[in-house]
Amino acid sequence: PVHTLMPGLNKRLLEHVPNPDRLRRIHCLLTARMQDAELKGARLGCEAVRRIALEHAGDVSLRPRLVLRGFSPESQEAEFSPIGRFEDFRGHIEGRAYTEDSSEIYRDIRESSLVVMPSLSEGFGLTAYEAIAAGVPVIVSVESGLAEYLLSAGEHGRIDPSIAELCVAQVLGDNAQVVADWVERISHIFA
Repeated sequence: PVHTLMPGLNKRLLEHVPNPDRLRRIHCLLTARMQDAELKGARLGCEAVRRIALEHAGDVSLRPRLVLRGFSPESQEAEFSPIGRFEDFRGHIEGRAYTEDSSEIYRDIRESSLVVMPSLSEGFGLTAYEAIAAGVPVIVSVESGLAEYLLSAGEHGRIDPSIAELCVAQVLGDNAQVVADWVERISHIFA
């Protein structure tokens, strides 16, 4: 199928003002075609959120949940298999079907307290860019065009360099260190 992408940011996202008091639970969002779950870093996102949730087992308000938007309804179980056993992540993730309905995606972004994009390779990262426009914090892979843009904006004084550096994370290297770095960054945002 052919999909038409209209350049520019959605006005509803640009006008969105996040209300942290409304968020009773930390709600993270990762959108991607889950048939490419490995390339999109879904395991990294799930593992980081699971570790934070286990650290805060006694306080539901500090236990994050990760919404994975992008499963094929007929093959969610097969698409989840590169991530791991669903049972290992039960209670920490929610799978949602892929959609081309922009209003659903915008609602997901507006309801999120963080958008993560841990892709091993990403040309740009439109959903994370839209989240920034909506005032929703992001953590993106250093292996993305958006990371390049954010770091460059930090270097040239268009945004605070410390914010740009906090938003951009490694996805390659020692897995334990990479997961620990994402856990630290996510935890820092919600501290």
